[in-house]
Amino acid sequence: MRKRSRYASIDIHWVRDTGTAVLSAEYARYGPKQRIETCISSWDPSDDQFSEGQWLGGRVEICDVSPNGRYMAYIGTAFHRPVPSYFAISRPPCLTALVFEPIVYTSPCDAFFEDDRNYRLLFERPATSANQSYEKEGGNLLRAPWLPEGNPQADDLSQPSSEEAAAAYPAAVSYMQYPATTYWDPNDRLIVVFGFQIYAFSEEAPNGKLLIDLSDREFKKVPPPDWALQW
Repeated sequence: MRKRSRYASIDIHWVRDTGTAVLSAEYARYGPKQRIETCISSWDPSDDQFSEGQWLGGRVEICDVSPNGRYMAYIGTAFHRPVPSYFAISRPPCLTALVFEPIVYTSPCDAFFEDDRNYRLLFERPATSANQSYEKEGGNLLRAPWLPEGNPQADDLSQPSSEEAAAAYPAAVSYMQYPATTYWDPNDRLIVVFGFQIYAFSEEAPNGKLLIDLSDREFKKVPPPDWALQW
């Protein structure tokens, strides 16, 4: 029987126009060899509904999510595969690639959406494939030419410092004695990612409310739904 996870790293990526979010939860497992597994989920803070999506037997770095939340650009690192690292665009919370390009992981790259249908793929150094624009059959998701500057579409929602979070909600201090990540969500709640858990602090819940505990999730193969295969 597989042992429980020993570590999880959870990142939240906010969707600019919808107030929703995409979560990536990376797990390090015990076993004969350490194993990295990543699960993608969607989250609607208006009712705090979480929907588990697909898994990757490796690491997923979400670069950006389109303003309408329809597309997700990410870098996948699937260890012990013929193509260990790749750039992809998918329909979150699924990872099934609509755009797939192998990359050299030692050459840092990033991507961001200019709008709902256009994205830029950035490399530390220009690469031949990064200087092309193209149109995918069945959709018009375009990649623009390479640009040297970074991503101008940074998350609109700020990440408060531990001091700011503690001043707003003193009860949150106890969660910040260990590595934790904090955000302001679209409802002006303080969101604290603490280990496997996500808490929300607000006027209605000044001592914190547990939104979800991801500690019991296990890797599973999830076939993509029909909508995840379409533009």
